[in-house]
Amino acid sequence: MASHVDWECRIFLIPLTPNQDTLRIIGNVLDSKFQGSLPRPVDKYWRLGEAAIARWDLDGKWYRAKVLRINFDECTVEFVDYGTVEECKIEDMRKDLFMTEIPVQCFPLHLTTVQPVGDKWEQSILDFLHSSVVDQTLSVSVASTARDSEDNSSRGVMGKLTTQAGLDIGQLLIRNGYAKLREGANDTL
Repeated sequence: MASHVDWECRIFLIPLTPNQDTLRIIGNVLDSKFQGSLPRPVDKYWRLGEAAIARWDLDGKWYRAKVLRINFDECTVEFVDYGTVEECKIEDMRKDLFMTEIPVQCFPLHLTTVQPVGDKWEQSILDFLHSSVVDQTLSVSVASTARDSEDNSSRGVMGKLTTQAGLDIGQLLIRNGYAKLREGANDTL
């Protein structure tokens, strides 16, 4: 199931089972540990890439996160189990980590066969893609895995998404003029 589409047209995927149970358990543990907690002095200082537990302001719940950018009184974080990126107040972030033995429950997918028509993806196209795939059950065909050279961890996969009705999402984007065939890709439309 897709949870999020970012500005680079990466589609963040959460496998359906047993992930929903795992996400619920992670959320229950973090909420029980941090609901009503106050930040300690150490919770006020962050480094790029540092793991954190952060409260999402829309639902007030606590999630596993990674610091992407640091501002004076807030950080940009990625909620790693969902792929969403949000601004988070420093007072809503904690350094005490729990549930670290459980792998991240979400991974980004780059569509193998498409690239933006212009220099970058337009917001209207990303909005269309978001409304077409988020919270939908999709089939994923993995073409390759991108690795991080520093620690050899996965940075995401290249692949193809297909709806339950058999519609290829990359072909949908190309046919509607929202994307063009990636150079070197040999997709049959």
